[in-house]
Amino acid sequence: MNILKLNIAVALIICLFTVKASSEELPDGIYTSATDFINRKMNYQLNADHRKDKLYINEFLNGAYIKIIAEGKERKLLKKDAFGYRYAQQDYRFYKNNEYKIVDTAGFYLYTHRELVQSVKGYELHNIYYFSKTASAPILPLTLKNMEAVYPQNTKLRYLIEGQFSTDTALSQFDTVLNTYKIKYIYLQGLKDN
Repeated sequence: MNILKLNIAVALIICLFTVKASSEELPDGIYTSATDFINRKMNYQLNADHRKDKLYINEFLNGAYIKIIAEGKERKLLKKDAFGYRYAQQDYRFYKNNEYKIVDTAGFYLYTHRELVQSVKGYELHNIYYFSKTASAPILPLTLKNMEAVYPQNTKLRYLIEGQFSTDTALSQFDTVLNTYKIKYIYLQGLKDN
């Protein structure tokens, strides 16, 4: 019983640090590398007091460019030459000209991406979950197969994932008591004694 309490306490502490780190008041702007994102260094930033500063992501048909207008200067960058951006206190990463919302960075990176999914009533926008092992690693769909493929040497983690999740969609479940994604908690358990 004490081990369970300790595990829950560790998970809560990690969540608190993650929430604190993600709630930093940083300006809107562009990160040019994963290292800059990790160090919270904004390479091109918008001045919050300057009403003419703007950030254009060019989402239409997965446009390859982003444009920033700051202090009267316009800069145009290829998405492939930038890590991502921050807008309204939320971070996003570019990958293959798409943008992925960064929802959690503890242990591995968890993302969502809005996609049209066919349903009974036609197409609807849904948040689809993705992940990457590190900030600069390829972004993969969050599936049982991909999680096991990314962590092949961690047998404990693979077995925990197999035992806790029966479908790919179950991987994106959020635990409201722990205030974290269940896969993040399982991941931390899989790191212990490994």
